[in-house]
Amino acid sequence: MIRAMLLMPAAGLLLIGCAGNPPVEQQDPAARRMSIGWISHDWRICEEEGSCPRPTPKTVVLPAPMPTAPKPQVPAKPQPAAAVDRKPAVVHFEFARATPTEAGGSELEEALAQLRQDERIRIVGHTDDIGSAAFNARLAHRRAEFVAAWLKRRGVTNPIEIEAHGKCCYVAANDSDKGRAANRRAEIHFTTTPKEIVR
Repeated sequence: MIRAMLLMPAAGLLLIGCAGNPPVEQQDPAARRMSIGWISHDWRICEEEGSCPRPTPKTVVLPAPMPTAPKPQVPAKPQPAAAVDRKPAVVHFEFARATPTEAGGSELEEALAQLRQDERIRIVGHTDDIGSAAFNARLAHRRAEFVAAWLKRRGVTNPIEIEAHGKCCYVAANDSDKGRAANRRAEIHFTTTPKEIVR
């Protein structure tokens, strides 16, 4: 009995002490778990338990790509300028021969006057469509060779390349004398090779 009477004041003191203690610490409402979700056709920051879309059984979970550092910008190397071609000179020839016409002689003189020292020369011989392919291939080559030899005799030292296109690459129809005469030609192509940039 005496023990019970002694315990009662002690229990009362304990209750009073508990009443003065602050309540158990509650979770801070500001400490919310945030995430990223696909909202309104864009990735947005959202609250996991609130505005973030809830996954469904059909949701495909993909790993987010790791951010990559931007690649350092490497200055591009200067590209060499492209070769420049100008309008070719045309030299016309007699029928079935590697001899220029009277007009062809003047055309050769004009081509020589236009020539610059920094140009490469490509001479392409052509024929009309009369005769066999083999004959016209040889004739086209002889016409190109004639022009090259004519230029060299006049002191031209530019690099010269020769091509032949017999029975090919016509500039006019071969159904008339005028058309066939236009096709009996050698074209002199001039190409300027720009100087390389020295660094």
